[in-house]
Amino acid sequence: MHNGLYLKSYDIKAIEAMTINSVKAGRRYVEFKCASKAVLQEASDKLFKTGSDVWRIVKAAGSVDKTIGSGCTYSCDKKLFVIRVDFKRK
Repeated sequence: MHNGLYLKSYDIKAIEAMTINSVKAGRRYVEFKCASKAVLQEASDKLFKTGSDVWRIVKAAGSVDKTIGSGCTYSCDKKLFVIRVDFKRK
């Protein structure tokens, strides 16, 4: 929680801010922890299953680092409630 990479509830604007801060720090990914299994499930569904919200964070990453392309890969740790999105280069 102290590093600002913790979601109490699904909030795409908060994830966009986390993404921008992560990329500004020199990372080509964003990784955040969800407060519960329910938050992890909602975030996973809205980011990757419906497919619309993930592009918002890819766009946010690309606005900071122009070498980031339009692709990404992701993983979800269902035991630790962690989601990681890795951004691809152009």
